[in-house]
Amino acid sequence: MGMRSSRSRFGYLYFAGLLLAFHYCFVVYINSTFLSGFFSQRMVTTLYSLGAILSLTGLILSPRLLRRFGNYHLTLWAIFIEITALFALTSLTHPVAVGIAFVIHIAMPLLLSFGLDIFLERAIENEKHTGAIRSNYLTIINLGFVLSPLFIGKIISLTSLRAAYAFSAGFAIILLFVVIERFSGVHARKFREVNFTDSIRKFAGRKNLSTVYWIHFVLQCFFALMIIFTPLYLNTVIGFSWETIGAIFTFMLLPFILFEVPLGRYFDKIRGEKDALIIGFILISIACLTMFFLETKLAIVWAAVLFLSRTGASFVEIGTEYAFFRHVSDEDAGFISVYRTTQPVSFLIAPLVAGIVLSTGVGINYVFLVIGLIVPIGAALAYKLKR
Repeated sequence: MGMRSSRSRFGYLYFAGLLLAFHYCFVVYINSTFLSGFFSQRMVTTLYSLGAILSLTGLILSPRLLRRFGNYHLTLWAIFIEITALFALTSLTHPVAVGIAFVIHIAMPLLLSFGLDIFLERAIENEKHTGAIRSNYLTIINLGFVLSPLFIGKIISLTSLRAAYAFSAGFAIILLFVVIERFSGVHARKFREVNFTDSIRKFAGRKNLSTVYWIHFVLQCFFALMIIFTPLYLNTVIGFSWETIGAIFTFMLLPFILFEVPLGRYFDKIRGEKDALIIGFILISIACLTMFFLETKLAIVWAAVLFLSRTGASFVEIGTEYAFFRHVSDEDAGFISVYRTTQPVSFLIAPLVAGIVLSTGVGINYVFLVIGLIVPIGAALAYKLKR
């Protein structure tokens, strides 16, 4: 069944995005802690890097695969593979098997997100509404990010870390049925870019798009390091329980719900994404530098600082999504795949940089110092954007 009306078309896409978010968020903040039971800290970062390489490979191949098999079938296969990996993580005990399942699991969510990007761009008929539609979509997805830590903190406290992977698989199964039921008749138009190398060359030739790419890359490096090291630091160094961390993270992620929709609608009326990007990176830097010096065990203080960091991140996220997607459609699958490489590349590079920092013997808090010093590069790049 295809999407028949504008309302149902976007409604099911938003619902699919929410399911993907719940599936991802139920495990994203516990992955590093779960892996620490099997591997050293250096090996944990290596597994993240291997997952990033696999994800990057999938994105590189995606334009040709889309042309041959279609977005619908590729999305179904990605969901099926992800479900298999998640169930493996609920039961496997051998470190090698756990590592393989984890690498596969790390790679799949981005490919699923790419598939939903194609469906969403196919549904958008008027780029004048890109800000509103993209901000609605991001806000629905971020609702999953906000609510998940509350549930997962309680689940882990009552059961175990492995239970989170079973819940994540459950959301992926529901997503599978939604895609089968509602997206089977949705076909993308003929793809303009079918060769990844050509896409990179043409992408680089469009100065604003390539600048947005590097801005988004800086943001993804921030996300990569914070996802890996913040829960690890709060749990193992500061000493917070998972239930407390869940409450902190829920409050931390509220800016993605509060700010992205009004900002997206504002961008549709008055092009202000450049200012939002600069302000966002400044806020992230201030928050991360504060975290470097922060030693308090008061949860409310950590929640406030992390809230500030995500306020900045929400400004940057909607700013980059708007700046990029108002210039592309679902025909530009190659451009979209290039743009989405920011996440796996960041998960490949950022943990290696963090590993080098930590190999000197300093504490995890030095990772926050590195982030605070690096993210202003994003503000400098945003300043170069043409309005």
